[in-house]
Amino acid sequence: MKCWLPIPAELEDVRCAVCGAGERDSLLPHDWFGFPIALGSCRRCGFVYCSPRPTDQFMARFYRRHYLRFYEGWSELTPEYIKTHQLKEAAQARVTRYSGLVPPNGRTLDVGCGAAFFLAYLREARPDIVVRGIELGETQARYARQRLGVDVFQGSFDEFQSLEPYELVTAFHVAEHVQNLGHFFAFLRKRVSPNGYVVIESPNLDGSWRDLSMFHIAHLYAFTPDSIRQLVRKHGFETERITIGESGWDWPNLHAVLRPTAVVQFVPEHVPVTAAVLERLKRVVAPRWVCVARSWAKLLLRYLGFGRQLDLWRLRRRTPPS
Repeated sequence: MKCWLPIPAELEDVRCAVCGAGERDSLLPHDWFGFPIALGSCRRCGFVYCSPRPTDQFMARFYRRHYLRFYEGWSELTPEYIKTHQLKEAAQARVTRYSGLVPPNGRTLDVGCGAAFFLAYLREARPDIVVRGIELGETQARYARQRLGVDVFQGSFDEFQSLEPYELVTAFHVAEHVQNLGHFFAFLRKRVSPNGYVVIESPNLDGSWRDLSMFHIAHLYAFTPDSIRQLVRKHGFETERITIGESGWDWPNLHAVLRPTAVVQFVPEHVPVTAAVLERLKRVVAPRWVCVARSWAKLLLRYLGFGRQLDLWRLRRRTPPS
């Protein structure tokens, strides 16, 4: 299937990544740019995912050619981009949140590390540990290596050949982008040490989001704390804790700290989409042309040089009133 918008997307139907069922209830017929990336909940287990969705081949081209400019409105990691997206603030907060999970002289691997600010600040706070990153984007990987001096492998996690174990493996806003969650969690299990930790951060469908901005062509799933618990249990992890971010750069996100455990026979339970989420979806879905026109207008303003003003406005909206 093809969708002819300014970027002609190649789409395919997929089944539920948790239980394998194919029937689902529709939640959203399109993403915030109008691509027919349909969001639905599995009728058997309740997992929320996109089908049809972009193919592997299309997304590989999308990340190489369009992602930073199309989704973020930037083509380079400028000081203005770093500041308005609060990359340093996010990295510092994550170091505070997770550095205690790494034992003395331990090793940390960040999957989808971006510009590697987290690894750079972690190395500064814990000079005894070894840090390494994996990043698909050439621009981000080059910045990490040349500007921050962080050891970053440029490519996908499937291409990462090192078999060394890590006491902490992190993946911040990666899981919702992954085409094959089975391969992704198998990779995490192989790379984390038996007594180590895996940390996943992702947008939270149960959070207090207010618009369609987290539903877009690169997000293939919409996780909740309950659906994350069930998903990771299928792939041999137990959930140690889940916390919720509800302010500033961390809104509306979930943070899951996982431990590897024995793989047991998995029987999926039904985890329904909450009534609050269903009501919010009804409220934010304006007539389709309004949603799409608003999103394309914002992208056009970024091309015209108003990206910083838009980001500051978005940041103010993301911070709930106290």
